[in-house]
Amino acid sequence: MKCHEQDPLSLLLDIKSRHVPKRIWALVVDALRDAGMRVAGLGSFMIPEIRNITQYCREPLNEYLFFHSAGDLQKACRDGMLRQGDRIFFNAGSLFWNWKIDDNGDIASGGNSVVDKLWNIADTTASFFKPFDVEKAKDEYRFQSYARIAARSTNVENKSTIEQQQMLKFGNGKGSTIEDYKNHFDLSIGLYVQEFAIDERAIDMIATYVNHNPHVYNLGLGWGGINGVTICGIKPGRFLNTDGFWNQRYCGERWHAEEFPATT
Repeated sequence: MKCHEQDPLSLLLDIKSRHVPKRIWALVVDALRDAGMRVAGLGSFMIPEIRNITQYCREPLNEYLFFHSAGDLQKACRDGMLRQGDRIFFNAGSLFWNWKIDDNGDIASGGNSVVDKLWNIADTTASFFKPFDVEKAKDEYRFQSYARIAARSTNVENKSTIEQQQMLKFGNGKGSTIEDYKNHFDLSIGLYVQEFAIDERAIDMIATYVNHNPHVYNLGLGWGGINGVTICGIKPGRFLNTDGFWNQRYCGERWHAEEFPATT
């Protein structure tokens, strides 16, 4: 592994255990630093577990807030958990997938009438007799509308980068965006994925999206796998999503397009 002299390798510790006092984590960080390691920050899905932890360390320590979905970020704002300048990471798969809602604003499960349910059963049953087209499924990948960027990055230098941008497709829709929250709270935002549950088309789209919008995703994309190896052979199926979200889609909050940071 090679590290740039001006940007040496550093550690971001991801807390997995729960109910550990901040003073204990501070001692761990201080011990690692005494051993010569460069600890950049401490991250957790439980915000209270790390909030203001720097006051217990001998040297300043950055806090990183981890979320399952973009909707979790929005909920943290709604609940008053975000602060100006927070550093956050959420699963990039949530840029592709969001819970559908019905006319009452509830999570949709299809039509409620008997006729609607019969049609849903008929459509599902009919799909069993049709071959599943993997490439068609990938071609239908779209970023959710809340992933759209109002101010495009100027990082477009040649024909190849323009072609890369053209591969990014967005679903129709209006309302709030991740960029709105970025600007309102002056957030530093990074993305991650479940590497064992993402195909090459999805990761290509996410990487291109992040690389062309560093003014929004200034913490980049965290990747824990080996390029070209981890995603080898991974593909979507009739009952399998390979957008990198995996089972976090069932515990992450949905994005509410009608909510904006200034009004939550």
